[in-house]
Amino acid sequence: MNTSIHYREPCATTRLLNERVATVAALAGVDDVCVHLSSACRPQDEDTVSTNSTAATATATATATATAAATAAASSDGYWNNEGEVDDTLKTLLEEKAQIMGQIKTLHCNRAKRVRERVLQIVQTFDSSVSKEAIMGVRSDATLGGVGGDGIEDVGEVEEIVGRVRDDVVDVVGHWEEGGEVSEDGVRKFRLFVELQMQIQLLISLEEELTKEREEVEGEGEVEGAEYPQGIGNTPKLEGPGGTFWAIDAILTHFSKQFVFHFQGEGETNRLDKPEFALNYVLLYLRNKLSLAKSVFAHSFATVVAHYGGIHGSFSTWFIKSILRLLTNKFGLEVNNLVLHSNHHLLSHLVLELKKFDWALKNEFNYIPHAGEEWNGLTNDLILCHTKVWNVWLQSEKDFVNGRFDEIINMDDAWQLDYDIVENGYTKPTKSSINLVNLLKSITFNYQSLPLKFQLKFLSEVQLKLLNFYFDTLKKGYYALKHIKTVQVDGVSTLERICRVWCSSNYIIETLDKWGDELIFIELWQSLNNREDDFKSTFFDSVINGYRLEIVNKIPKLITNYFDVQFNRIMKDYFQENADWINVMGNSLSVSTSVSSALDFIVATLAKDLQFLQRTVSTQTYEAWKLLVSERLANYIERNIIMANTFSIDGALKLQSHVEQIYHSLNLPRCYLSHGKLMASIEVLKGNHPSYPLNEMTVSMLVNRRG
Repeated sequence: MNTSIHYREPCATTRLLNERVATVAALAGVDDVCVHLSSACRPQDEDTVSTNSTAATATATATATATAAATAAASSDGYWNNEGEVDDTLKTLLEEKAQIMGQIKTLHCNRAKRVRERVLQIVQTFDSSVSKEAIMGVRSDATLGGVGGDGIEDVGEVEEIVGRVRDDVVDVVGHWEEGGEVSEDGVRKFRLFVELQMQIQLLISLEEELTKEREEVEGEGEVEGAEYPQGIGNTPKLEGPGGTFWAIDAILTHFSKQFVFHFQGEGETNRLDKPEFALNYVLLYLRNKLSLAKSVFAHSFATVVAHYGGIHGSFSTWFIKSILRLLTNKFGLEVNNLVLHSNHHLLSHLVLELKKFDWALKNEFNYIPHAGEEWNGLTNDLILCHTKVWNVWLQSEKDFVNGRFDEIINMDDAWQLDYDIVENGYTKPTKSSINLVNLLKSITFNYQSLPLKFQLKFLSEVQLKLLNFYFDTLKKGYYALKHIKTVQVDGVSTLERICRVWCSSNYIIETLDKWGDELIFIELWQSLNNREDDFKSTFFDSVINGYRLEIVNKIPKLITNYFDVQFNRIMKDYFQENADWINVMGNSLSVSTSVSSALDFIVATLAKDLQFLQRTVSTQTYEAWKLLVSERLANYIERNIIMANTFSIDGALKLQSHVEQIYHSLNLPRCYLSHGKLMASIEVLKGNHPSYPLNEMTVSMLVNRRG
């Protein structure tokens, strides 16, 4: 319990005295002699008046001593050569140092005496048989570590006394949970029990202050004549920051016993594989009883803590904190057992349930145990704060997601395109890319409630590695497609295989691009990137660039390679049917342009490919790739038909008709650079002047192709 109350502040006079003592000590040849002293600051209560005169005496003495030291030091600048005089001055300073220390200790002892008197009053309210000596002369071996639990260890009279007070409070208010009326005497005793703990904590604060004063004044040595006063150094110690209020522990006695019976005994409800049983039990209790407890005890609690100060948190906060100790005790042991026996599955399940519980406390009950600080939950207290446990859990999560990743990419339909998940006009993802994104989302959900450094650990060691694994898989697919020289492999179109790689990569890129604008990833990126002007970049930019540069930007080359192979395949019959362009006459021209099975096959095959692309990739990508098909087709016809045959005028007209029919039927874009050049070449074959600017060499070659 953090209730330290400070009674001092640095004093300029003390600092001056320190400097002068050091100067005189140096002249005397004495090392490490220094005074670190602080002026007493009176507490804000009824004891203020009684301590004023002593504090004034201490300050006046320090001032006089500092003045004498300053005079001596001023005289030492080359004018003071009497060693005996130096020794006398140093002795005087050290004597006054001891005197001031004694006065400060007197201040603390007087205050401690009054606190103990109040403790005696409170205790005698519960048990009049308690003697004054039991409180005013506390044994040094007394501790209060066991108070507030299921029992009290007999290690001193103080524990016995506090235990009796606790039992009395339980007797008078223990029925509050059943809705029975709590008497005024019961509420008063609850309030006094809270105050008793505050008074004992006040003694601890006084002891800590005096110890600090003593260390500052004496340094590493002892000051003669400044004995440590009795009674102030024997205060029992409370628990650390995880401590609770004994009075609240007392009113939770019935619940604590029920919890231990159900979830720490041998009953069926105490199951390692069902941590949610205990967690839901606590949440249900809070939902049913917290409001009632507040209506009975909150006002008395708030009155006491407001008077003393130094306590953060409402009654509800401390009520929940007392209950959380039960969960911490239970799951602390279970976590150790799970780690010891490498039961990673149950450990992961426990963490999942703890995070759900933490979320409920924060959002449903507004639990903030430390003012101004976000509570990281039982997940932090039981898992993240323990390096070994955290590492075991992280590794178990890695093992799980790696196994899940292997399942995703090895499923029979892993690379099947899903035409239902997105609308028409958008790139259709593969099953594996969809499942990977879902896995990544679940990982994000798993760690988004954790502190920042643990989120970064999950992102870097789990999610980014999965993205790299998938990238490597797609890249292998890309390299395999580079060497395929057929339009079909194992019954699957090569074009579809190309689209699988494209669609998988593009879906990942689109997903990461959206995630880069989400708050959780913006905060993670800003925690690593200190450049204020770099507001356009995101956490996933490097991953996106890798997918884009190494895979996506190279896919169009595979598309053109595919259609080159496709043209060679579908043009064979056309070449046989149109082997002689020089002897094409007018009558045969009209027949060949109206009926051509080879031409129909070309159009039908290319139409099927284009329809597949239109259905599979985004509208923007489809239009870009259709332009590639148009360019490759024009180049193919020019290279393999025009430059490989001799044409009559009718033959050139026939070719022109076939080209127009193909382009019209497929609705291919007529690119100026490729289609324009093709049509200009045909014009030269027809004996006309080309509208497209062909170079002289090309025109000369075309003229040679005229029959």
